[in-house]
Amino acid sequence: MTNLYHGVPLKMLDYEFICNLEKFTKEPIPVKSDLKDEFYGMVIDDGHVIILKLNFRNLSELPNSLGNLSLLEELHGYRNNLETIPESIGNLKSLQFLDLRGNNLINLPESIGELESLEILKLDENNLNSLPESLGNLEDLEQLYLNGNKLETLPNSIGNLKSLEILQLNRNFLKYLPESFGKLKSLEELYLNENKLDFLPKSIGDLKRLWIFHLDRNNLKNLPISFKKLTDLEEVYLYGNKLKKVPKSIGRLKDLEKLQLEKNAISKLPKSICLLNSLEKLYLCGNIIKTLPKNIGHLKNLEVLQLDGNKISKLPKSLNSLTSLKQLFLRNNHITEYFKSLKMLEEQSCTIYLSDDLSKVGKNQFDEVELIYYHEISLYKSEYEVIKNLEKICGEIIPTTKDPDRQLFGFYTEEGYVINLNLNFKELNDLPETICQLAKLRKLILRGNKLATLPESIKKLATMKHLDISHNLFQKLPSSIWPQKNLTKFETGSNPWKNDSKLIVKNSIPAILEYCRKKANIQIFISHSVNDEDKYHIEELSQFLENQPEVYKVIYCERDLIGNIDEFMEENIPKCQLLLFLATNQSVFKSHDCKYEIKIANQHSVEILPLKSNELSWNDLEHLNLNREFGKEFNLDKFDEFCFELYEYIKEFKRKINLFEKEKAKVDKSILKIKNVILNIINSQEFKNYLTIELDMSSNKGYKFRNYLNEQTNHLTKLFKFLKNSKRIFFLD
Repeated sequence: MTNLYHGVPLKMLDYEFICNLEKFTKEPIPVKSDLKDEFYGMVIDDGHVIILKLNFRNLSELPNSLGNLSLLEELHGYRNNLETIPESIGNLKSLQFLDLRGNNLINLPESIGELESLEILKLDENNLNSLPESLGNLEDLEQLYLNGNKLETLPNSIGNLKSLEILQLNRNFLKYLPESFGKLKSLEELYLNENKLDFLPKSIGDLKRLWIFHLDRNNLKNLPISFKKLTDLEEVYLYGNKLKKVPKSIGRLKDLEKLQLEKNAISKLPKSICLLNSLEKLYLCGNIIKTLPKNIGHLKNLEVLQLDGNKISKLPKSLNSLTSLKQLFLRNNHITEYFKSLKMLEEQSCTIYLSDDLSKVGKNQFDEVELIYYHEISLYKSEYEVIKNLEKICGEIIPTTKDPDRQLFGFYTEEGYVINLNLNFKELNDLPETICQLAKLRKLILRGNKLATLPESIKKLATMKHLDISHNLFQKLPSSIWPQKNLTKFETGSNPWKNDSKLIVKNSIPAILEYCRKKANIQIFISHSVNDEDKYHIEELSQFLENQPEVYKVIYCERDLIGNIDEFMEENIPKCQLLLFLATNQSVFKSHDCKYEIKIANQHSVEILPLKSNELSWNDLEHLNLNREFGKEFNLDKFDEFCFELYEYIKEFKRKINLFEKEKAKVDKSILKIKNVILNIINSQEFKNYLTIELDMSSNKGYKFRNYLNEQTNHLTKLFKFLKNSKRIFFLD
């Protein structure tokens, strides 16, 4: 038996649950054919709900009839307020994917173990303090995510998860792991960062398929002997533990590519570390290492060697043999000798970071760039500061991710730079201007916030390729995005767009960026004689323009000058897109400063818009190469009206001429001059008389003047014929 749900047929039990669910969501559940990029809705197949997404709905509970969905394959409930899961969830025998991250779950029902088809279980960021023994019944489970809970122990039955490949338990309170852990024969990735582990079980060595092992920020003092059995390991992370030594058996891990041992108490490295032929990255900063193994040069594939903050006083000559080395960090050590090997490494394109004491020994050519270690990654200081600032705004830690395609809250890095930043559904009202410090940001996801504008500085993110501002409060396109020439994906849906923006967002990205360029805020410099400031109300004019939506800042000397006036002009005029020149007797004939300002503007291709006072004629400005063509008369008698007219003129001017890109501005200006010349000719009485004669000659008694004007090709032919016959010449410069 079926019932219709908003016109879509549903089996009776599915229909009953969805109707109950509507009482909790307080809105209909949209039916979709695909929910890949959606946060809310359901997919129906043959009358059964097979995918249900309930992300970000503020749900505090789910109906007990959840178990009615007998053919449900995916259930998403990310970022709600759920404290419990209905016991009936165990009836979902077809469920393969369950995502309940970001809720308030304290425990799980025993029936969770009856989900016989479950392959992926995501329970990050809840308040779970224990797991039921029945969890071990999930024999098909391949991925289990439990980051950010309050787990102190794990059930012994966890070892029964024979299909488990990925297990994430970061940010819990685990003090030990059960011996049954060694039974996880399929486990490939294990994440145990930020727990309270004092030791690892002997059985850890039985995880023969393990290739990535995260143990950062625990209390480990040593590694078990069985650790040497993990011969498939490619990446090991042991940042921030209490290790005093590295086991000699480390040399058996022949596939190891990355070894992270920062912030421990290691005083010496075993010789066997030089046997790690596959090693590409070795991080050892913040230990108490005094010497390096003599044969460290045997690490032929080593690309990064991080040794900051140790007690190294001498470097082995074999460093010269690290032919693959790209980065060597030696800051804050006790090195007193400058070896030729460093010179040779530099010659093979290796970047070497040295501490201040070594730079005094004649080393000035190496860059000094501070790296900060944050969770499991390294960040350049400027990038780190942006993330910490955003965390204050979001009110929570922004998680890192190893997946560049991650669709949820977090950030992805490469070599110390934030590459992708996802701030979905954080209720952000604005972004800080410091966002521009993310020098290599390629992807910025801001979906589902309360943003109505973007910071002006976002235009500096020149590497950005993907920007998502959908599901926000934008009414007009943020003009600050116009320089994003590398942008290939721009998501704008579900915003309350108004006026032009409502239509423009439907256009191609180049068309959108060009529209934004025309609307973009500009910086204006007002050039005037000091003696004219009060008479011509420069302060009031500046304040008026700065209050207009398409003007970012106005600069003039009396208010903004600091230090030497020539240096002030040389620094600020090139930063502006427009120079307003108040032309008076004082500024045109007596002011050295005004002439120098015009000179600087011309040198840096800053457009000049003359404002002629009634003290002068336009001919008086010719020696400055300024004229009425791109100028305006200053109406002091009707000053308020003049301010409005001037702003409208500036808006029109910046629409026609690209004030941000100097070469394009020259082309735009030439085109505008050509148009003006042609229009002046066409509107001249001389040309009208000529056209009348031509019309009489070719009218053939039956054509009307109106129809003739529509023949644009004939118009142009006659125009150029007129120009040729009359020998009229016009100049673009």
